[in-house]
Amino acid sequence: MAGVFGVTAALSVLTLVATAFNTLPASEPPTHAQGGKVLDLSPLKYPRFVALVLVPVAGSIAFVSVLTYLPVALSAVHDIGSAGAGMVMLPLTLPVLVAPMVAGFFVARLPRVTSAEVITASLIMLVIGGVLFFLLSPDVPVALLIVPMLLLGFGWGLPLGLVDGEALGSVPHDKAAAAAGLLNFLRLGSEAVAVAAFGAAMSTVLVTKLGTSELAASVAAGSAGHADAYASAFHMVILVTSVLTLLIGIVIVTLGRTREPAPAEQSVSIDGQEPAVVTESTS
Repeated sequence: MAGVFGVTAALSVLTLVATAFNTLPASEPPTHAQGGKVLDLSPLKYPRFVALVLVPVAGSIAFVSVLTYLPVALSAVHDIGSAGAGMVMLPLTLPVLVAPMVAGFFVARLPRVTSAEVITASLIMLVIGGVLFFLLSPDVPVALLIVPMLLLGFGWGLPLGLVDGEALGSVPHDKAAAAAGLLNFLRLGSEAVAVAAFGAAMSTVLVTKLGTSELAASVAAGSAGHADAYASAFHMVILVTSVLTLLIGIVIVTLGRTREPAPAEQSVSIDGQEPAVVTESTS
């Protein structure tokens, strides 16, 4: 199973790299004066931009990996079929549809609520939601998973409508096309890598616990009969993803607070306000 996801992730990343190298702004074709550069990495020198592009990376690690493997986990731990798993996972998926509208409403209507605060809150939700997935156990009712699922769903959904505009507003206008390409590359690439890494980690831990790769592969695919082993492996992997999400969140907050001189075209974002990633202290 790990091999399948590894190959899929590798192909996805190669496709994304090829796409990135062929992405050019239509109004600004490459010239010899630009040194023939097709993939412009210069937006990465802006700390706020780096902080913003790391937001979907954190979401990929915390949310997308769980979204991918939770149906298997429900089958292995609680013997819930695919139809039942779909119903159980509604608290994880429905917030993704609602959260962007909620975030947009609060940012637009409440002056004291900034994009920075929304993004920071979403990162906190992702970390707490991941840790609370320790409730996935054959001895714990499935209903208790509603809380971590809601937290992960809102943690992923809240910044969806904010990150792109803030990221493009944090770089000079002539770097917007390169910034958009890097943002999408990191977003999609991190999803592929997170899913593959989560699957590989689950398979590795299950082999260690069960002793044979054949049995581990069967349990990793959702076979019932070894609920405790699967739950224990899931707890170990989800702990690692939560720690990684926390570390990335700290980097995002730190970079977001970095003060940097901004050219005129960089000083405002799409909504006419100074782009920000985290709340800056006024003290």
